Amino acid sequence: MSWREKPESYFKELQDRISHAIEEFDGDSFREDAWSREGGGGGRTRIIEQGKVFEKAGVNFSSVHGDLPEQFASKIPLGSGTAFFATGVSLVFHPRSPMVPAVHANFRYLEKGDAAWFGGGTDLTPCYPFAEDAAHFHRTIKQACDRHNTEFYPRFKKGCDEYFMLKHRGEMRSIGGIFFDYVQRLFVTWATLSSKRTCLSQNAGGPCLTETANVNISSTGAEGTSNLTSSMIVGRSLDWKLADEQSRFS
Repeated sequence: MSWREKPESYFKELQDRISHAIEEFDGDSFREDAWSREGGGGGRTRIIEQGKVFEKAGVNFSSVHGDLPEQFASKIPLGSGTAFFATGVSLVFHPRSPMVPAVHANFRYLEKGDAAWFGGGTDLTPCYPFAEDAAHFHRTIKQACDRHNTEFYPRFKKGCDEYFMLKHRGEMRSIGGIFFDYVQRLFVTWATLSSKRTCLSQNAGGPCLTETANVNISSTGAEGTSNLTSSMIVGRSLDWKLADEQSRFS
C-alpha cells in the first residue's frame, strides 16, 4: 500500500464506522450517493434526513487528485508545482432536539508537489449549553492530543478560538473545539479522529446523545432563561458567518 493509499483507506473505513454507529443510534439508514470528479477521483456522500434523532446528518468521504490553478497553488505555503492529492472525511450532525448540540468536523490529508500534511478541526454548537457537555468535549480532545504532545491541545484550541471569534463583539461563537492545518505528523490527525466527541466513539460521543436526546424541553426551563441563551447562541453563529463572509469578499 502506497503512502497516500494509507490515509485514503483509513478515511474510507472511518466513514463506514461512523455511518454504522449513527445508523444504530438513530434507527434510520443513510442514503448514499457515489460521485466522481472529472479531473480525477471521487467520493461517497451519505445523508440521513428527518431521522428519529437527527433532523439531518451527513458523513462524507472524498479522494481527489489533479492540478490546481496556478494562482491558487501559489497561495499554498507548502509544496511546489500544481499537482495535488486530497482525501478526507467531513461530517455535520444536526439533531432534532435543541437539547442535543450540533457537531461539525472535517479531517483531511493533502499533498502538493513534494509536500504532505494534515488539517482539520471540530466544534460543538449547543442551543442549550450544558457545562458537563462542554467539559467532556474539550477533555476528550485534550486527552487524545496529550497522548502525543501536551502542546497540541492548547495550540489547536487557540486556532479554533481565533477562527470562531466575533472580533467586533469580543466574543466566541459557541464553545469552540480545535482547528489545525499544515500538520506534518501523521499520528496527530489519526489519534484525534478516533476519539473526538463527534459520535465517532462510545466514550466520547455517547454521553452527548444518550443523556440529552430525550430531554423534555419544558422540564428544563427552556421557555425562560434558557430560551434567551439559545437565541443568543444561534444569533452569534449567524453573526460570525456574516462577518466571515464579509471579510472574504471585502
